[in-house]
Amino acid sequence: MKKQIVSLVLIACLFGIFPLSAAAKADDVYFTEPRSTTAFRDEFLTFAKAHAIEHGYYYEPVFGENSYYYEELYHHYSGGSIDWALIQAQYALQEPHFIRTWIRLCNKTFDGDLMRAPFETRYCIYDVKQKTFIGLENLVDKHQEYEDLTEAIKRLNIGALTGDANLDGKLDISDVTKMQRIAAEYGREPDYDDDFYGVLDVNGNHRIDVNDVTSLQRYLAEFTTEIE
Repeated sequence: MKKQIVSLVLIACLFGIFPLSAAAKADDVYFTEPRSTTAFRDEFLTFAKAHAIEHGYYYEPVFGENSYYYEELYHHYSGGSIDWALIQAQYALQEPHFIRTWIRLCNKTFDGDLMRAPFETRYCIYDVKQKTFIGLENLVDKHQEYEDLTEAIKRLNIGALTGDANLDGKLDISDVTKMQRIAAEYGREPDYDDDFYGVLDVNGNHRIDVNDVTSLQRYLAEFTTEIE
């Protein structure tokens, strides 16, 4: 029976019924990377409008056709239906609100930028069962609640790799060397106009100094499983 199921899954993949990445998951838990789907767009617009009204941002043109961005990046299935989705979305603010911040999630740094609402980093989870949107900034300490979120972030290559000082997409001794030079130069409070600062602030203390170098060295030496 299991052999028959496996055969059917492989046939479905070959004919594009669902992607191979989905079939790779066992039984009833799998994911897909949707293309141009808008399954939860109406829910986002309702949520965004309520957010804008609550924070005093609302004005009618903000929800015009070209005044918001919405893209579903990842659907996570359990029991044959979507239980959560990873979404990139934002709406335009009537007046710029200067936000410069960053969050650390799954060894990636997500940078806050100008005119992003209602989520600091533009990325969020839509919890289908709870019918609610949760910005990644609110998942830092509880991302384990969403199975495969780390895998989704890795596969989609979103966010910047924390500690990647030379921006080559990997962590190695060359990043330590460059980090040492940068730490000697900075050693100060962050410049909130510097997009690169969040990536360099390895230990998250809002300074770039020798402690960031040490944290990166510890990670590379496999003393820790996550960037500290």
